[in-house]
Amino acid sequence: MTRAAPGRGMLRGAVAPVLVSVAFALWRALSGDSLTDTAQDRMVDTWFSLRGARPAPVAVVLVAVDDAAVDRFGWSPPPREVFGRAIARILAARPAVVAVDMLFLDATDRDAPLSQALAASGGRVVLGAAASFDSGTALPRSPALDAALARSALPLVVGPPIEHLPPRLYAPNDAFLAGVTLAHVNIVAATDGAARRVPLTQWVGDDVFLPALSLAAAVQTQGLQGVAPVLRPGTSLAIGDRLIRTDRNGAVRLNYYGPRGAIRMVGLNDLLDGRVPDEVFAGQAVFFGVTAEGLSDVFATPFDARAPGVEILATLAANLAHGDLLVQGPGTSAATVALAGALALALSLVARLRALALVAVASLAIWLAGIGIPFAGFSAANLVLDGPSAVFALTLASIWGGMRRLQGETRRSTRLDAERRNLARYVSPILVDDLARSPTPAFEGRIQQATVLFVDVAGYTAISEALTPAATAVMLRALHGVYESCAGAHRGVVVGYAGDGAMIAFGLPAPEADDAARALDCGRALVAAGRGLHPPDHTTDRLRLRVSVHSGPVEAGLAGGRLQAQVTMSGDTVNVASRLQEVAKAEGATFVISRATLDAAQSADPRSVRDFAPLITAPLRGRIHPVEVWAA
Repeated sequence: MTRAAPGRGMLRGAVAPVLVSVAFALWRALSGDSLTDTAQDRMVDTWFSLRGARPAPVAVVLVAVDDAAVDRFGWSPPPREVFGRAIARILAARPAVVAVDMLFLDATDRDAPLSQALAASGGRVVLGAAASFDSGTALPRSPALDAALARSALPLVVGPPIEHLPPRLYAPNDAFLAGVTLAHVNIVAATDGAARRVPLTQWVGDDVFLPALSLAAAVQTQGLQGVAPVLRPGTSLAIGDRLIRTDRNGAVRLNYYGPRGAIRMVGLNDLLDGRVPDEVFAGQAVFFGVTAEGLSDVFATPFDARAPGVEILATLAANLAHGDLLVQGPGTSAATVALAGALALALSLVARLRALALVAVASLAIWLAGIGIPFAGFSAANLVLDGPSAVFALTLASIWGGMRRLQGETRRSTRLDAERRNLARYVSPILVDDLARSPTPAFEGRIQQATVLFVDVAGYTAISEALTPAATAVMLRALHGVYESCAGAHRGVVVGYAGDGAMIAFGLPAPEADDAARALDCGRALVAAGRGLHPPDHTTDRLRLRVSVHSGPVEAGLAGGRLQAQVTMSGDTVNVASRLQEVAKAEGATFVISRATLDAAQSADPRSVRDFAPLITAPLRGRIHPVEVWAA
């Protein structure tokens, strides 16, 4: 069976979050919904705040009917004769265009100066009109208004006809229509009152699309009056070689320069009192509108809670005149899709790294990049990438990667548990963790104190002679089970089995003060357990286990080759413990210990030696010095 390369497997694991992230980004580009659209708007507001104020172009100036002018001239009724004088004064300075953000709906007896100034403007004045899609009936249109609409409308519209009811159009009185063009002053206000978009055009019925006041002013400022714009509703507006992308509603997003006053502003009083030189208006797009608190239509912006509508329209005119619009279209959509896929892929791959600290650091870096790249594009090049798509990709990939990592850790933990259980079948559970965690266990090849216990069956040779091989194997399994159980119950390590016998060590992987005492308790348990055992086919005979114990220094380590080894102990202490079996057999004893073990056990727990008495001081085979032996 062949296995896929690790890198290929990691990539397969990243396919799902990448595909879902790309699909979400495509959905945002093609459709979206109000919830994610609102999230994008709030993100762009934040980008404006982080980017801060920037100098506005000098080609747009605003003449403000501010609070000081209202205090001087009043507002009931609006002083139209004053407006006429002001517009005449502006026109005398030869501006490129005067864009008036006021609706002169009704005729009054004070209109003559304004009407005369407009008629003499030579087509340099654009008056505002407003469209309302409320349920009211359409207002009647006069021949003068139809003529003004005809000369003001965009000449070429490419696309299917509009099929819903036309809006109510609020346009200037006939007395003001001679010599002027019309443009709409509609601003799209979101549910939070913020003005983020302005429709570049507004359909007002029949085949008439009025340009926005900002657009009309920008066209005249750039000297493009003779260039026929081409409108594709809900897609774009082309003026010569300039293509302006719009959203599905035909609107463009405003690129604000800063808080209120970012657009150069002149007060009406200063204008009329001769304190404004002609060069302020010469060749400029001059917006004329109301900024007085309580009289102007106000909107929230990323920099202000209440900004006058005329300044918002002047801001868009500056955007259009200087090619300073925010860039949002197929290019930014493609960039967003690519960014979402790259973020999802990066986070999914990072989640597979082994080191958790590295995963955390790399994930944080990717999150910062995913949030920072859209802002960097916005700040440096006016690019509007889709923030919700980036955040969605980051969130999805983080959750996906976390789940994959959790699954991997669960599988790894299950595998390690299985490996530990397998190892514990061949090595004492007490040593499993040490052996599993380190290729060189801490106790390997060192001299330490330990207590060594040997146990075997008295008369085993005669017993096994009478048994079949199968019955002998059954008996040995039972014996070994007893050895293992008693050793484990007293924290002893079965170092090895030899037929009917076993060596059990106390002090691995590290020596403890009560090793000898626990060895004695284990010996008693072994002797008692032996009384409950009998050989197969000889139910009347009981087995008698013989136990010998000695304490002292040993060398603990691994015996074997490079690839296969087993835990063992060696040294004189092991030899003495083994030879004590011969003393027990010769003396007919069941449980014998050395004086060294007696002293060590007594110092740890005096009760552990309560039933031991001196047996003999015996020489041991192969050893010069005799050993004092005690028996129970």
